[in-house]
Amino acid sequence: MASPPLRDTTDGSVTEGRELDEMRERVRAGAARHPFWVLGAVAGVGLIAGSLLRRRPTPEARLIEAAANSLDALADRLRVPTGPAPPESGGGAARFVRSALGLWFSWALRQQLARQEDPSLAEVREPI
Repeated sequence: MASPPLRDTTDGSVTEGRELDEMRERVRAGAARHPFWVLGAVAGVGLIAGSLLRRRPTPEARLIEAAANSLDALADRLRVPTGPAPPESGGGAARFVRSALGLWFSWALRQQLARQEDPSLAEVREPI
């Protein structure tokens, strides 16, 4: 199917319809050999076109959103925690120190309670 001749704007020459048909066939053959390249190119063009056609917020909307975010941050600072504190995520050394202090504190508390029950006990035997 021959295309009508097109006028080239650079030098005024006429491009024949069969040259366009040959170019189309070369493009189709290249797309058949490398379909993922074509898919990537189409996706890239779609992303660029979508970002260019996206509606951007007005300055008034941006100011309102910034004020709302500032009020939310202030409310978070003033809010009294009602539930349990979220678990802290510490590194290995911090976790080890917390565990060691907790173990030592429970051992000391156990010894103190044992002395109060029976003052003759000098030391409480630790389980193995």
